[in-house]
Amino acid sequence: MLTLHLHSVMCVDPEALVAVSLPSNAAAAGVQPGHLEGVWYKVFPETATDVRRLSFFAHHVDKFAPADGSGMLISMRAMQALLH
Repeated sequence: MLTLHLHSVMCVDPEALVAVSLPSNAAAAGVQPGHLEGVWYKVFPETATDVRRLSFFAHHVDKFAPADGSGMLISMRAMQALLH
């Protein structure tokens, strides 16, 4: 098992950058601030291994860019997967 070197903060209904439209065969047309519902974790990865492990989660599903631009918001499901 790999050691997790990231710091996290639990957030409720955080503000994130959400894609305006995601056609199935194209990149996002744009992003706008929006609120995510529920409990999310704002994480701050410290090593390349942490960044790589976070890259396996689906963007705009299990991870989002926070509106303030620092760290990354991940779902509770993603956090549980990282801890096991």
